Amino acid sequence: MSDPFNKDNSKPLMWFFKPSRNHLISALGRRCVFLCVCVWQHLYVCLSLLENNVFVFQQWYTSTMNLLGTWLTDRMDLQLHVYQLKILIRIIKKKYRDFRLQGVLDSTLNSKMYETVRNRLILEEATASVREGGMQGISMKDSDEEDD
Repeated sequence: MSDPFNKDNSKPLMWFFKPSRNHLISALGRRCVFLCVCVWQHLYVCLSLLENNVFVFQQWYTSTMNLLGTWLTDRMDLQLHVYQLKILIRIIKKKYRDFRLQGVLDSTLNSKMYETVRNRLILEEATASVREGGMQGISMKDSDEEDD
């Protein structure tokens, strides 16, 4: 398509309205960098708000422990599979340690729901040990060393 107003046909008259490919790539790159910077700034603000706010961690711990307790209560008449039991033991132990490190009070950590969940897992562990012949090192016993 030739431009009737451009006599030598070297460039179309409206060439400055058509962005080059490099221009599009650099604009896209600037937008991506801007988006990443915005996301990181918002994450930094959120983390700084949560950093010293133990109340949020207490609510988080309590709500997730209540969720696990309700799930186990709904399955009171069913035995847990050995893999379910292993995963739940790891989750509960890690959750307890991590939230304790975040400063959650012992009164919140050792709630009635935690004791209910812990007792159910101990009972399931004993049943699985008799039924399966052992749990291969996974146990609800109180220990400070990390599980591998």
